[in-house]
Amino acid sequence: MNNLHILNSRERSQLFALLRQQFGFTGSLDYVFLQHQDGNIFISNRSLFDLDFSALRVNSIGLYFGELKPDGLRLSIEGSQIIGPGATKNIITLPDAQKELWMKGESITYDKKETGFVLVQHMSDFLGSGKLVQGKLLNYVPKARRLHEVNA
Repeated sequence: MNNLHILNSRERSQLFALLRQQFGFTGSLDYVFLQHQDGNIFISNRSLFDLDFSALRVNSIGLYFGELKPDGLRLSIEGSQIIGPGATKNIITLPDAQKELWMKGESITYDKKETGFVLVQHMSDFLGSGKLVQGKLLNYVPKARRLHEVNA
């Protein structure tokens, strides 16, 4: 676990303040938060730390939650699904046609001039996060997770 460190209460509070500021999330999450040296955030159940990792070289533990960037927190698909139901702002709801484009990995034209990271939703499903820049919703779905064909 040389590349990871467990967030202490001050760092955890800063992360929750960022979630509140960006997405209006005021809920609680009973997880251990770990940060990789490159800024990636992982979450894990506390019981995982009952295991002995001393003989292992560990690059990541738990579920990839998101990445801290200089301009905010970019949540993973799973991170958006955890935070989304409790979020109250910066949520973009896509219609069916745009959902298909999003899941294929395409960026979407967006008519507002806001900027920053947003949660992407279709009906009650959270599809991940994107970044609004100059009238465009940039797609961060990894190539390995993109769909080639969408059946609605």
